[in-house]
Parts: sequence; C-alpha cells; structure tokens
Amino acid sequence: MNDVLRLENVHKSFPSPAGGSLEILSGVDLAVREGEIVAIEGRSGSGKSTLLYIAALLAPYDSGEVELLGRSASEVGRDERLEMRRTSIGFVFQSSLLLSDFTALENAAMPLLIQGKGRPEAYDRAFSMLSMLGLSERKDHRPDSLSGGEKQRVAIARALAISPKVIFADEPTGSLDEKSADIVEDMLLDAARNTGAALVYVTHNSAFATRADRTLLLSEGRLSDV
Repeated sequence: MNDVLRLENVHKSFPSPAGGSLEILSGVDLAVREGEIVAIEGRSGSGKSTLLYIAALLAPYDSGEVELLGRSASEVGRDERLEMRRTSIGFVFQSSLLLSDFTALENAAMPLLIQGKGRPEAYDRAFSMLSMLGLSERKDHRPDSLSGGEKQRVAIARALAISPKVIFADEPTGSLDEKSADIVEDMLLDAARNTGAALVYVTHNSAFATRADRTLLLSEGRLSDV
C-alpha cells in the first residue's frame, strides 16, 4: 500500500515568552499508509495538535518535508490546498464546529454543497453517513438540540461525506463525558475502517490511543512507538 502521509525531519518552533524560541517539534518522522489508523498520544502541551495541523497542511513548519496524498507541501499552492481539503481530507476537531442555524443533515451535507454538488445528491450522501452513525432520526435537529456526543457524530458524518482518503481528528472525544466518548470512539474507528479512509488522531486518552492500528507517543519533540 502507498503512503497517504509522510513527514521527514519536521521541525517547528514558537517564540518563547522569555525571549528566543521554544522548539515544539524536533525532527518528527511519520508515515501513514492507505487505510491505516494511527493514534498520536502525549501530555498536554507536547505539540500533538501542532503536529496534526502541520500534517493536514493547515499550519506552517520551520524545516523538513511534509507530503500529503502524494503532494509535497512545499509545492502545493493555496488554491490546490483548498481543493485537497474540499475533496480528499476530512477533519474532526475537539469542538464539533457545527453551523448553529443549520440542521444535522445540512451540516453534514455542507462540504458537498461547497463542492458544487446538487442538493439531492449532497443530502442523500449526508443522510447515508448520518444513518451509519445512528443519527437518521436526528437529521432535522439543529445543534442546540443535540447532545455533545451527537454533535461530534454529525461532525464525523460531515468529514466522511466527501469520501476522504484521510481523516485528521484533534482530540475528537476530549470534551465529552465518558459514556459519550466511548460511543464516538467506536463510531469514528468503525467509520474509518468501513470506508477505507486513513485516520490520524491525537489524544491524551491512552485507552483510546491503543485502539488504533498503530500508537505513537510524542515526547520532547519526537515520535516513538508505544
């Protein structure tokens, strides 16, 4: 299988309050294969989210090489990055980031509508994803009438709607209670495996991390196997 994501010797620093700079990533190497599920765990402030955003082409890095879906980040312009996000990359964040004035179905269909798909096609696909995640009866509900776990499942449906080749998830259960988190974990992992999308997620929850095909620890700016 081919790699959908590759990082080589990636470095990232931020300005230090005391002056100078603080290196968060100190030569990170990572390769993720098609359909593989990879978890990255580490303590708070270790740089997990920074690494995820760099891998997803959402944040700059200081040096090294990032390649996503066969394209080098250094060679991908703004328009092509936007196109990749619209067609091939799904995102699930700690906060669901649903649009409050739209229903669950409309939120899940939004990426397809942005692509220019017609409403019938977009809504059919979105409803299929909501149904897979146990939300068919909640399709007409707006976010303020959904539980935290339900909102995260809508966010997962939205990420899956475009049939992404890779999904990035940043602490997708971090804001949920234990019962809701367990449900969302199950559905996110099952959805990735059922659709064949690669999944890279960061978490501080070791139990969640060990459910991936491969678990990595980010510590002192580097990744290592767990």
